[in-house]
Amino acid sequence: MAETRDLLSAFSSLVTNTVRRITTTSSVTSADKIEMEVKEPIVKFERYYRDGASVSTAYGDGLVHCFRENDGVYEIQLLSWKLADGQFAKGYFTNNSLTHCLARGCQEGCPVLTNLGLTGILASVQPTSGVHVVTVPKLNMVCYLQPRSIVLPLKAAIGDEVLTPYGEGVVVKYRLQDAMYQVSLSGKWQAILYCRAEALDRIEDDRQQDPNGSFGMQWFLRILTFNAFRGQHIDGLSNVTKSQRSRSNSVSSRRSS
Repeated sequence: MAETRDLLSAFSSLVTNTVRRITTTSSVTSADKIEMEVKEPIVKFERYYRDGASVSTAYGDGLVHCFRENDGVYEIQLLSWKLADGQFAKGYFTNNSLTHCLARGCQEGCPVLTNLGLTGILASVQPTSGVHVVTVPKLNMVCYLQPRSIVLPLKAAIGDEVLTPYGEGVVVKYRLQDAMYQVSLSGKWQAILYCRAEALDRIEDDRQQDPNGSFGMQWFLRILTFNAFRGQHIDGLSNVTKSQRSRSNSVSSRRSS
């Protein structure tokens, strides 16, 4: 009987130790698996547009609110979609469905009017932020503006040299209320011309098109177009005499030669 009890005790101890080892091995293996799963690298998407950047979407312009690196989705505040509670709607877009916002009708290198009351040249647009860089040569100033701060594109900025039906001049003022340019004519005229965009052209644009600095055929064609204004009333210069017209023609001939 004593031998039987000893045998049963030894067998029970063997079974207990075996079960304990199996349980311990199983728990360690599960923990290792969980740790391996946690340590697996998470794919992160690279962002392009910054927070607050002005962007264009299929549903209108908006501002970047935030970016999710795990799936590459931008949360966009849609400025053209206002909800009943007064808040702007939000949309979720990927990088390939967004473009940087450009002020309506504007192009880089062209004159613009800003909501600061200043005119200048749209030098560039920063694509990751939508910031419009506007230079104001007359004041030696550079402005960094959002697209909504650009009021409209212009034919010429204040201080630009322009060509008119009555010769060359310099833009000294622009009136937004009636879209009228005030041009100080050069030469012997010493007159002020009030005209709209159709009656003037930036000289700098022509010189950029011709690397030699001459005006060429395009300038000549514009002169022919301007001739249509000769016999019409153009604000303060409706009573232009024949001698003044001939003087303007001589100026045109000298510049085209």
